Amino acid sequence: MSEKNLRDKAAIKESSDKYKVLFDFYKMEYEALRNEYYKVEDKASKYLTSLTVLSGILLVLFKEIIHDFQCTFLSTIQVLILCMLILSLSSSWRFIFMVLRPIEVKSFPYNQEGIDYFHKIELDSFYYSMSINYVDLISSYKAAIENKTNFLKRAFSEIKFSGLVLLVFLSVIFADNVFFS
Repeated sequence: MSEKNLRDKAAIKESSDKYKVLFDFYKMEYEALRNEYYKVEDKASKYLTSLTVLSGILLVLFKEIIHDFQCTFLSTIQVLILCMLILSLSSSWRFIFMVLRPIEVKSFPYNQEGIDYFHKIELDSFYYSMSINYVDLISSYKAAIENKTNFLKRAFSEIKFSGLVLLVFLSVIFADNVFFS
C-alpha cells in the first residue's frame, strides 16, 4: 500500500473515532433519559397505589357518614369535608392518569432504508448523522419527561392535601363520636 492510502485510512479512522465518541455520548444520554421516563411512570403507579388505599378508606367513611346522617352542625361539617376530600382525590386520580397517558416520543427509523444508508456512506458520516438523530430523540424524551413530571408533582400535592383532609375528617368524626355522642 502506498503511504498516501495509509494516511487516508488513518485520517478516516481518526475522524470516525472522533464522531464515535460523540455518538456514544449521545447514546448514553438517550438511554439515561429513557430510563428516567420509565421511572416517572413507575413512580406514578406507586402514587396510584396510595390513591387506591385512600379511596378505599373514603368509601368506608362515606358509607358510614351517609348511613348515620343526622342534620347537625358536625354532620354538616363532615359532609363538607367529605366533599372536599372527594374532589381532591378525583383531582389526584386525574393527574396520575395524565402521567400514565401514553406520549408519542421520537424513535429511530428501523427499516431497510436505514441499513441502506449505513452501507452508502462513510462511517464517520454515519456516526455524525446518528448523533444528530440522538439529539432529536433526547429533546423528545426531555419534553415528555417534563410533561409527565409536572403532572406527577401536581398529583403528589393533591395526594398530600387529600391525606391532610382525611386526617381532619377523621378528627371530626372522632370528636363527634367521643365528645358529642
